[in-house]
Amino acid sequence: MLLLSVAIGAVVFAFVLRENDRRLISSQAAEVKTLRQERLTLSQQLGVLDIADPIKAYVIQVETEETRFNPRRRRYRVYLPELHPEAEYMLYCASGTIASQGFPYWEGSGWPAETFGYSISGSNISPGELTLDVHLVTTEEGDLRLDLVLLGHGSAIGTGLHDMSWLLEQRSYRSYDGGVVGEQKIHDPLGPIPVMRLLKKEHLNDEPATAPGVLVWIDPKAKFGVPGSQGPASAEEVRKLLSTD
Repeated sequence: MLLLSVAIGAVVFAFVLRENDRRLISSQAAEVKTLRQERLTLSQQLGVLDIADPIKAYVIQVETEETRFNPRRRRYRVYLPELHPEAEYMLYCASGTIASQGFPYWEGSGWPAETFGYSISGSNISPGELTLDVHLVTTEEGDLRLDLVLLGHGSAIGTGLHDMSWLLEQRSYRSYDGGVVGEQKIHDPLGPIPVMRLLKKEHLNDEPATAPGVLVWIDPKAKFGVPGSQGPASAEEVRKLLSTD
């Protein structure tokens, strides 16, 4: 009986010890999960980019007190690598008939507006890490305007948004190309780099789709040595430039 009592006690002790270990591990896992969530929240607020490969392009949407639940304001952190001293980038915004995939390209003397139905404006930007604010502004005439502002650089471009008041209702559009706050996207810096693409939901019956919307993206552009450099150089042209000494 004494031996049996000792054996039962040992089994009970082992069970209690294992249960305590399980609870400790579960508690530690919950703490790790909480710390990871706090780190993610902090990264979202600060727009911290995890640049593991410095020759890639990175984009992350940042949540701030000003942008939270506010369809008029968005903020992005962008990293563009300096691949060559004679290469730079172009920031573009477009409005009109937007495709859920792909980008407009320079063809000859101008943008093929009759094909894409776009209104486009662009501005040169330098490599490095930058903060981009996207603002929906109501004009004196009551129309909307999309303004892009590079913080710390004082530069801005924009495009008019006629009949696009639906952009002020978050349920009325669908976001493409990394519309999730805090979700970092990695891109080939020699191709189009999507930043923001919003399309009107009621027109999205098929995928890929074309619908009224807005598009913000970045394209590589060579300062010198690329024919027709008024528009974005193709990836092939930029690769050729980067491969020359």
